[in-house]
Amino acid sequence: MQAFVAAVLTFLVCAIGLALYLRKQRGQSTTDIAISTAFVATVSVVSLGIAAFAGDLHRLLLVTVLSGVAISLTALARSFSIVPYGTPMLVLAFGAAAVVAAGAVFPATGIALFDIPFSVVAIWAFTLICREVDAAPGVLAPVAVVMLSGITLIGFGRGDHELQTLTAAGVGAALALIWWTRMGGRGAIGPGAALFIGFALLTAIAGLRGPFWVAAFPIASGLLVIPIADSATVFESRRKLKQPMFTPRADHLSHRLLAAGFSSTATVAVLVAAAGIGATASCLTAFKIIPWYVGLCIAWATKITIVTWAIKHPVPVPGAEQSPQLPATS
Repeated sequence: MQAFVAAVLTFLVCAIGLALYLRKQRGQSTTDIAISTAFVATVSVVSLGIAAFAGDLHRLLLVTVLSGVAISLTALARSFSIVPYGTPMLVLAFGAAAVVAAGAVFPATGIALFDIPFSVVAIWAFTLICREVDAAPGVLAPVAVVMLSGITLIGFGRGDHELQTLTAAGVGAALALIWWTRMGGRGAIGPGAALFIGFALLTAIAGLRGPFWVAAFPIASGLLVIPIADSATVFESRRKLKQPMFTPRADHLSHRLLAAGFSSTATVAVLVAAAGIGATASCLTAFKIIPWYVGLCIAWATKITIVTWAIKHPVPVPGAEQSPQLPATS
């Protein structure tokens, strides 16, 4: 019930806010900032408010929200060149350290001297990977619904629910963005909200309890099917073409699907379906319906299949700055 209320309330507040503020035509940059701000602010306030009302306001939830807001604000400041290049990544590193100190630790070995730095690096790196999905307009919001829904179900079902009010609120806000754009609204989710989504997801995964191979690793592998497959595709294709690794290019999974003849709707549907396979495997693993190694195999088979197909179907001009655009649902 707590997750349901968080998702519905966030959807309503975010949708109404977007409709009121963005009902008039505005500049692209102004609209993107408004969408990102509405997302982060609504998710933060609703998740903290409902958790406090339900007597479920954990320290980890408070630290995650505060860190996520700081990361988002820094990304926004960077977009205006207010802060130096690399500052958002530095703030993300501090945020990862803060949530690990608050208890979000991957139990990789059971040895604190290894697990703590490993968790900081993992949260930092995979948050950036989730952020990269936003490089393909129209993908992040639908995929975020699947990923955040999966970790919400797992957290409440297993009792590891310190952050599940936050992830449920994220589902509601992402659905509001999809609704807004499908109703003809414009704008993109922006780097600030994208980092917020990835940070909340990774912290929630790290907050799961249980042995590493039975909890965090197989579950994370399923929930992160699209971010991992997308990053692997981009890195491998750029390596083969000897292109700069970190220069923005239209060579992500959605660009390749569009170039192969898929429509915008079909492209999003394919990526959401793949994310759904991974999230389903994670849920079945978390609730011990299937062995952890079966869930792990399903997740990695899905990723390998996606990457193999994507590498064989490059965009016509790999270095092109312009590409077909999806509806801006993220």
